This record gives sequence, structure tokens and C-alpha cells, in this order.
Amino acid sequence: MMGTRENAAAQDFSGIPLEEEEESHLKDAAVISMGTEISVEDMMNIEALCDQVLTLNPAAFFPPPPPFFTSYRALCTSHVC
Repeated sequence: MMGTRENAAAQDFSGIPLEEEEESHLKDAAVISMGTEISVEDMMNIEALCDQVLTLNPAAFFPPPPPFFTSYRALCTSHVC
């Protein structure tokens, strides 16, 4: 988990299905975020809420890609390369 923006640049998002470019944009946005600072207690509450939501149905948040996606992506890549 990234936690606060200070951890963004070093965070490894390999467990989340993101393209490398999307991961880069996410990290860049987090580093330059102008949002308010949050307390340790705020962070603990946010993490607890996330855990509660994920226990409801984790597959709903990180479903596997549909079967056609892999073949479609390979087809698109072959046309571009």
C-alpha cells in the first residue's frame, strides 16, 4: 500500500493490473498532489475502510481480464509493431 504521497515514487504496484505508463502517471500525480496532509489516525481509518470494502468481494475490484482481452491485445500489438 502506498500510504502517503511521500511513499509514491518508491511504491511497487506490480500486484495491481496497471500498464507501466499508467503506473508512472499514478506515481507522478501522487508526488505532485496538492491535497491536504493527513494524520496517522486518518491513514489508519482509511486503511481500515479499504480492508472492509475489499473483504466484501475482492474479485469485484480486481477481476481477471476477460478471455478476449488477451487475444485482442496481441492482435492490436501485432498491427502496431
